[in-house]
Amino acid sequence: MSETTEPNVGAFTLGGPLAVEPAVPVEVPEHEEWPLPNGFAWVFPGEGNQGGRCRSPW
Repeated sequence: MSETTEPNVGAFTLGGPLAVEPAVPVEVPEHEEWPLPNGFAWVFPGEGNQGGRCRSPW
């Protein structure tokens, strides 16, 4: 094997989307929802940090 060739790590399979609901409801902590060009982001404040949040321009 040459130095530029990556070793084969074996086969893998990508799974499809989950088809069942969780057995127990999932609690989502307090958050903000920021719109993004291709969707959205959930923004969670850090522990003890409720202010001073700003959106990064990139």
